[in-house]
Amino acid sequence: MISCGHCHEKHETVADVKKCSLGDNPTPEAPRLKLSIANPLTTKPDGGRGQYELLQILLAERGMTLLPPYPQAAQRISRDEAKEMINDLIKNHTVKLPDVPEGHYAIPSLTGNNDYDFFKFYEYNGNMHLKRVVGGHPDMKVYRNQVVGILKAILEYGPEKAGKLYAQETNNCWKCNSHLTKYASRQLSIGPDCAEVLGQLDEWMRLQSEWEAAQRRSDVPHRKTDQGEQRQVPKARRSPGSCRPARATRVAGRGVG
Repeated sequence: MISCGHCHEKHETVADVKKCSLGDNPTPEAPRLKLSIANPLTTKPDGGRGQYELLQILLAERGMTLLPPYPQAAQRISRDEAKEMINDLIKNHTVKLPDVPEGHYAIPSLTGNNDYDFFKFYEYNGNMHLKRVVGGHPDMKVYRNQVVGILKAILEYGPEKAGKLYAQETNNCWKCNSHLTKYASRQLSIGPDCAEVLGQLDEWMRLQSEWEAAQRRSDVPHRKTDQGEQRQVPKARRSPGSCRPARATRVAGRGVG
């Protein structure tokens, strides 16, 4: 026998208990409330609200009009409608990112955790990607709701200025991230290949040739004296196998001295 919570009696089967609890004319079970963005009080934080915030991010990235604040919009947009809008934005609308060229950049820290923040902005499979450069670790992904703000900060600081700051702080090319070892590369913050791409190869060649010419002129060391700096006269070369200067050897051969 099974106790019944409806009549407080005992029934033989579970079916009898269920029949008793529903009465002689049982009504169909009431439909459960479907969680949707239209019911903010019944929506989980990672459900409708998260979906709505993603929709706002997608609209902002594409330069489109944002929706009203969450509670007001939630009363008018269902979960299915929001999903439809999200799919349409991703498939049919191009993201409008700030006009920042590909490269590596350093800007004053946006978080205050460091003096500078370092970023890599590059194209892959037809899409632009932004990553945070962290020393000693793989490049870190930047959350998509931060991408536009960071690119705007780079644009306001100046892409070329931010690129040169990156090269200055890391000694790497701000375009391709290669090491800068030549004098002209360090002066322009880019290597010869990237200088050619940017139309600065002539400037790079001029700087490098001027530096090399200056090095050749300074091959002979200078000696400081009381009268100032004087150029030292090179010592006479010695003949092979001899400990005397070549001139002394030739003079000795002629029987002089």
